[in-house]
Amino acid sequence: MRITVRFRGPITTRVGKAEIEIEVDRETSLRGLLETLIVTERNIGAVWTNPEQVCQNTLMMCDGVDVELTGGLETKLRNGNSIVILPLVHGGQT
Repeated sequence: MRITVRFRGPITTRVGKAEIEIEVDRETSLRGLLETLIVTERNIGAVWTNPEQVCQNTLMMCDGVDVELTGGLETKLRNGNSIVILPLVHGGQT
């Protein structure tokens, strides 16, 4: 199944992309998706070493809903889901 992962804020520069489309197994959770990204995307692996680290440092949303409301890292993903990863410290206007 295909999942779209969108990065927002300054993490976009560190990751080198604003968006990644990735194919994952049918029964994948958010944890599995993040593990795959960390291993397959060199720039993501340079920022985070495990899914827990991503969870601690970001707000993650699945189709616009905070994943903490849908099971956290154990959130089951479906084909076509859109994941947004936004660093907790992301700047703003002064």
